[in-house]
Formats: sequence, structure tokens, C-alpha cells
Amino acid sequence: MGPNNRMVLFESDIKRLEEVKSFILENLDKELTAAAIAAQHRIGKSTLHRHFSAFFNQSLHQFILKSRMEKVMELIVERHCNINQAGTLVGYKEASSLTRAFIKYYGHPPKYYIIEDRSPGSQMDKK
Repeated sequence: MGPNNRMVLFESDIKRLEEVKSFILENLDKELTAAAIAAQHRIGKSTLHRHFSAFFNQSLHQFILKSRMEKVMELIVERHCNINQAGTLVGYKEASSLTRAFIKYYGHPPKYYIIEDRSPGSQMDKK
């Protein structure tokens, strides 16, 4: 630990974390477990969790969920994909599982955003 009880990361650690981030974003359609990601990047699972949280200020799980939900929003609003297509592209096998996660994350089901552009930050969202 460094000053103020902050974790000190070396340049090589930061480079590896950026590679992990890119790997996740490029593989949202796959099963992403901490064990598989750690093995892929030759890092211990607990070290991955600690370093990822320290550097990105969110857990690995939170980052994966956030990335998937943002990608689903993009797919349904901007690319007009249906929920089944979007789910497949972000690693959900069942549309119902994706819908539950989506509602928990955004507070509304995907169809709420499909009807009109109510994506976060749009004019409809502000009404």
C-alpha cells in the first residue's frame, strides 16, 4: 500500500488491466468469469479482483454488467435489435435473464426504450 492506504500499481499492472478491460469489451458475448479472465492474462484471480477494483473503482463483476447493459442499450436503441438478438450479442442465453438484469440496472424493461428513443440522456428521458 502506498500513501493514504492506496494500492500502488506498477506500469506493468496497469498495462495488464487495460488489456483485461479490452478483452472484456471484445468478448461480451462469451461467458466471462474471473477465473477464465485471470487465466487468460496470467494473473491470480484474487489479484485480478484487487487490482481491477483499485484501478477502475468498480468490481470486475460491476464492470462486466455495466458494459453488457450499455451494449444492450446501444443495440436496441441505435441498431434496432430485438431483445433476443441483443442478448445473444452480450452473452445472455435467455431473453428473460437479460430482461431481469436490464430492469434491475435501468429501472425499465428494454421495450420501454424500444418504443421511442428514451435512452438515458435523450429528450424523452427528461420528461
